[in-house]
Amino acid sequence: MSEFCGKCDVYDHYGDCSDEYLQNSRFFIWSADGRHHELAINNQKDLAKYYPYLVASAGADKNSAHVNISSRCFIDSEEEEMIGWVKKALVKYYNKCKRTKTSYDKDTALKQACYFEPEEWEKTLADRVGECGEKANTKDLHRWMHEHYRQCWCKKLIELGYTKDEARMWVYGWERMFDEQKEKKSKEENIGSAQN
Repeated sequence: MSEFCGKCDVYDHYGDCSDEYLQNSRFFIWSADGRHHELAINNQKDLAKYYPYLVASAGADKNSAHVNISSRCFIDSEEEEMIGWVKKALVKYYNKCKRTKTSYDKDTALKQACYFEPEEWEKTLADRVGECGEKANTKDLHRWMHEHYRQCWCKKLIELGYTKDEARMWVYGWERMFDEQKEKKSKEENIGSAQN
C-alpha cells in the first residue's frame, strides 16, 4: 500500500521505475468529458504529481508501459466519500428529529454518526447539519488521515525538486491555498492591531 493514499496507486506501480522506462511509456488520464489525455511524463518528478492516483488499466513489458490513471486523486475522492457517509448519518438523525418534532441534539447525532470519538470536522459538520439539514456544506472539512497523506505527497514533491508553493498548489489546489493565505493575513492584521 502506498504512503500517499493507502491504496495500490501510481507510486506503487511506477515509483521506482527509471527515467528511461518512463520516457518510453505512455500515461493517460481520464477527464470529465469522458476522454483520456496523454500526460507528459519524462521522469519521476513529472510522475510524482500523479502518485496518489489509481491505475485504472495498464499494460507493460520490461521496456515500457501504457497506463490509464483515474481522473481524480484518490485522497480527494476517498475523503469526499467518507465525509459523505457521516453527513448522510447526521442528516438521517436530523430528519428523524423533524419528523418526531424533537430538537436536534449534536451529541446524540455524533454518537449515531461516528464509531469513534468525533474529530473536529465531524463536530463542525454536525453543527452545519443542525442548522441547514440536507443543505449543509462540507467545504473546508478534512479528515486527519487524508491530511497526513497530502503532507506526505507534498513532502515528496519538494524532495523531487518542486518549490514548496508549487507542491502545495498541486496537492491542495489554488482555492484552498488562497483561503489559507487570506486567513493567515487576517490573523497577522489582528495581531498587529492588538499590539498597537
